Amino acid sequence: MKNPMRKNPPTTEESEAYPHSDESSDSDGVVPEHEIPAQYESSNTPQLPQGNEKNFVYPEGLREYEPIDRDEDDEMDFWSAQLLHVVQNGMVFSSKEELMLGIHSWNIKCNKEMYVVESTTKKWRARCYTTNPKCNINLRTGPPCAWYANARRKTSDSMWQLTRWVDSHNYYGTVVGNSNRCMKSKDIATRILHHIRDDIAFPVKSIQAHIKDRLGVDISYSKGWRARQDAVERIYDSWLTNFRELPTYVDALKKHNPTTVVDWLHEPKGSSDIETFKYVFWAFGPVISAFQYCMPVISVDGTFLKGSYKGKLLITVTKNANNLILRLCFAIVDEETAESWTWFFHHLWEHIARHRGKKLCVISDRHKGIINAVSNLAVWRRNAIHRFCLRHIRSNLMQKFKIKELKELCWDIGSTTQQRKYDHSVDLMKGILPEAWEYLEEIGEDRWTLVHDRNNRRWGTLTTNISESFNHALKGIRMMPIKAIIERTFDKTVEHFLMNNQVAHNCRTRLAPYRYEWYQIRYQNSRHHRLQEYSYVSGRYRVISKIQTNECGGNDYIVDY
Repeated sequence: MKNPMRKNPPTTEESEAYPHSDESSDSDGVVPEHEIPAQYESSNTPQLPQGNEKNFVYPEGLREYEPIDRDEDDEMDFWSAQLLHVVQNGMVFSSKEELMLGIHSWNIKCNKEMYVVESTTKKWRARCYTTNPKCNINLRTGPPCAWYANARRKTSDSMWQLTRWVDSHNYYGTVVGNSNRCMKSKDIATRILHHIRDDIAFPVKSIQAHIKDRLGVDISYSKGWRARQDAVERIYDSWLTNFRELPTYVDALKKHNPTTVVDWLHEPKGSSDIETFKYVFWAFGPVISAFQYCMPVISVDGTFLKGSYKGKLLITVTKNANNLILRLCFAIVDEETAESWTWFFHHLWEHIARHRGKKLCVISDRHKGIINAVSNLAVWRRNAIHRFCLRHIRSNLMQKFKIKELKELCWDIGSTTQQRKYDHSVDLMKGILPEAWEYLEEIGEDRWTLVHDRNNRRWGTLTTNISESFNHALKGIRMMPIKAIIERTFDKTVEHFLMNNQVAHNCRTRLAPYRYEWYQIRYQNSRHHRLQEYSYVSGRYRVISKIQTNECGGNDYIVDY
């Protein structure tokens, strides 16, 4: 299955800042090998004296090609990942990647640089960077550096062994600017794997600080970003691999969880052999059943993905009886458009909301795609109402009218349940700037205020904070490849039910712990109010609230129960 989203190609290593743009790439690009001096050509090389082969000494320039004097049966010295910078002649590495990591680490420890002269499937050679023709002339001080390293692949077990090794650089000076070319992004990824496993959103600036603290090397932001991406792919596989494995994974998920729903929208341009998906929607069976016992208020929101491919993650959440967030469903789309939101709301109704019936409340920001979907889909128009997040309303107001006093007044107007306080705050706003109240009034007071929320359809919910809180919790998940995202949402759902099962098992009250505590606080407060019955038939009462020590309270209310 092809990936549906555009890739963000990271800048190359060569593009990162370094004097004269000499920084080598992460691929260890091989520069042309130095020509062997004429005196070492086969026609000019001294011949081995007959009968004295054992005493023959190679010319100085060809000693690096001399075969290592080691029997295969000798005890081998293996390189250890716990001691990255410890390298010596004859050491054995399990792979070419380990070989390069070890030699890079050794050079970084010495605050020196190297470049690869030759890299094939059977041999690998490196020299001091000062011998590179591209080297900055300022680094070439003193005699030419004699450091070099040769390695070959062992034919018996495919391991790599250092056959020639000079254990020091003999040129004067260190790395200019403290930005060592030996520090490749793949080497950084190896050093931060444990951090990424603990927190996939481990900040790039923290990666830079970690490398600086441990190795004394400055790395660019782009190199740190690529290192984090490399580490993520090592843990969760590459993005392309995730796309290929996604259909198989989804089929297995549905097979072991029969009530789980996964729906696709494929691009019409896909070939008969390869289908390219545009949208994917998923919801887990236990969540669909649990929603029937949650408050009939859902919060919808979208957030962008941070991986190698662009896309948006759409989510719907609600709260259970214990005021804990329940993740209802998810979708990955290319962009937040009227089309994608309409497709999402259609599946949200078909698989989840229709089982709940009427009197649903949808709370969101004022995204045009969401407004279009809820108002144009007949099932949502008939069975649900749409309310706006008060925090987004306030933010929009402040962007249009940059007056500090309006911010608090907007919140007071939207959050109060008392008509007296509502009218007072509206009058204050009109006195400051009548245009501000006209702007809010055009939105529709029933869309964002509790006073005009008929039949308490919002259940006191003012904002989309529950979905945005979950967005914050998903900060790391958004950096994962797509299969890993679905897998992580499944794991989080399992954790949710395990935790709530334990809470329910230990509950000894008739209400959920949060609701019972909420009830007890209000019950104790109500005991200090004075109550007068006006009409038993119509359920109308007069309530006078308790007078507080600061002389507040003592308010008179008429309540219809």
